[in-house]
Amino acid sequence: MRKALVAIALIAVFANPQLLSAQQAIDTAQAQDQMLSRVFEAVRAYAQSIGIEESWIGYCQEELHLQTYAHPPDGYVPFGVNYGKITDRKRLDEILLVRQNYTTSFITLCLANVKKTLADARR
Repeated sequence: MRKALVAIALIAVFANPQLLSAQQAIDTAQAQDQMLSRVFEAVRAYAQSIGIEESWIGYCQEELHLQTYAHPPDGYVPFGVNYGKITDRKRLDEILLVRQNYTTSFITLCLANVKKTLADARR
């Protein structure tokens, strides 16, 4: 009986390989690393364009982290996503695009505020 169930399961998987892949999470680490590289390049270019040191990028990244680290994994994009449970590459790309835009915007605004604060402090 047990062998029959195993045989049926194998037939089902090989007959429809999407059944197997639909239940397995995909590797999201590389896609996240690439997204973070794009964010860093964009904010680094912005920091250079407004004439502030790149070290302030780290400060702004920490500010972002302080606002998002405790976000529960409730499924809300961009920071409540459990990346370990994503099974669809298209969905991953959509989530990472939203996260990239949010992160880039947050850090850009933070850098602009740093520039203003530094200018005000020099007066």
